[in-house]
Amino acid sequence: MNFGDNLQALRRRQGLSQEQLAEKLDVTRQTISKWELNQSAPDLNYLCQLSEIFGISLDALVKGGEEPKGNMAEEGTKPRKKGKWLLIIMAVISLLLLILSGYAIYELNQPPIIGGADAPTGILVAATWDSYIPLFAATGILCVGTLGFLWKYLKQHRK
Repeated sequence: MNFGDNLQALRRRQGLSQEQLAEKLDVTRQTISKWELNQSAPDLNYLCQLSEIFGISLDALVKGGEEPKGNMAEEGTKPRKKGKWLLIIMAVISLLLLILSGYAIYELNQPPIIGGADAPTGILVAATWDSYIPLFAATGILCVGTLGFLWKYLKQHRK
C-alpha cells in the first residue's frame, strides 16, 4: 500500500473528511487530495502531525504496514534491563568472592597450632598459599570482568 492509499484509509477510519483533516493540519483540502493521489508528499512536520492525529508511528504511516505489536519504547528498554540485571548479578558474585578471599587471607594469617585433646602443644605448622591460588585468581578475574562490564555499560548509557 502506498502513502496516499494509506492516508486515505486512515482518514476514513477516523471518520474525517479531507476538509476536516486539512483544518487540523492548517493546509487546504486540495493539499490533502494531492497527498492521497500521490501527486505530492507532505514534509516531515506534517508527517509527524499526521502520525499523532492517527495514533500510529511514522513508519506505519509512510510504509502503510500494520502497527507493530507492543510499545516500541518498552522494547528498547529490554536490553538495558537485561544488562542492568547482569551487572547486579556479577557485582554480587564478585562481592561474595571478595568476602571469601578475605576470609581465606585471614585464615592464612592465623598460625595453626597442633594440640592435644586438652591443651595446645605450641607446635607451629606453616600453611601454604597453594590451595588458595585458584580462589584468588577467580576473584581477581571476576572483579576485573565486573569493572570492565560496568565501564562498558556506563559508557553506552551515558549517551
